[in-house]
Amino acid sequence: MKAKIKIVSGILTGLVAFGVYAHEGHDKVPGSVRAVKGGVVESGKSIALELSKEADAVKLYPLSHDSKLLSLKDVSVKSAKAKTRKMAKAEDVKLEPAGDAYIVKFDPKGADRFELQVELTYQSKTDAFKFQVEPKE
Repeated sequence: MKAKIKIVSGILTGLVAFGVYAHEGHDKVPGSVRAVKGGVVESGKSIALELSKEADAVKLYPLSHDSKLLSLKDVSVKSAKAKTRKMAKAEDVKLEPAGDAYIVKFDPKGADRFELQVELTYQSKTDAFKFQVEPKE
């Protein structure tokens, strides 16, 4: 009886210890990109893009896959479109460079949410990104 209790408690201790160590280092996984500015990150094949909502603007930060900000001189905007649920089709959006980010210039006309579609080119490779944006808090 005591031997069975020791075996069961040993197995349970091993399982608990394994579970504790299994949850470490999720931000160090190859291919995971961390948000530099506290926003939402979408990863592409050559770069990643972080969307950050600030008090007065929606900003896009191009990132490398090792979570470093890329210079806007090295990244070009191929297209940027936005669409609300009430719109029949997406309309072109202006992205204005400002420091290390692009500022999204789009008036959702009272909509509580819009979809932002952006295509960026970096080192002759184009990546497409999609974000659901809620401009109002």
